[in-house]
Amino acid sequence: MGQEFLAVNGLTIDHNPGSTVSAGHFNIISVPSSKLKIKEKGVYKSGMLFAFSGGNAVGFVDGSVQTSLTSPFIPITTNAKNKSEGIQILKENDVSTMICIGIYNPSQNPPTGPVNGAFVKITDANQDKVLGI
Repeated sequence: MGQEFLAVNGLTIDHNPGSTVSAGHFNIISVPSSKLKIKEKGVYKSGMLFAFSGGNAVGFVDGSVQTSLTSPFIPITTNAKNKSEGIQILKENDVSTMICIGIYNPSQNPPTGPVNGAFVKITDANQDKVLGI
């Protein structure tokens, strides 16, 4: 991987191309670092917690796909060279998995189940000054 912008407070995550989940809303739960900042915005580190709701996936009721608990953003596409307090810093274009459940369509027993193949990506680091590798 090449150089990418370090992700700070206000970053955007979205579905990675090829993810089985679409639509819906992401909500960042974690607080960014108070020790490492870029232009007064704290950076986010691996394990950043987020929630997702209102998603769609084949075989599930539209709008029913969501994270059952908060989900940690742990990059699967990075070389982990940039760290803060010993923890990897997140960067634009980092990709992570997302553990989701949804309501089956057509109805099944039990009515909900896991949604496999959900991948998310940091699509906007919310800053364009500091690059990391």
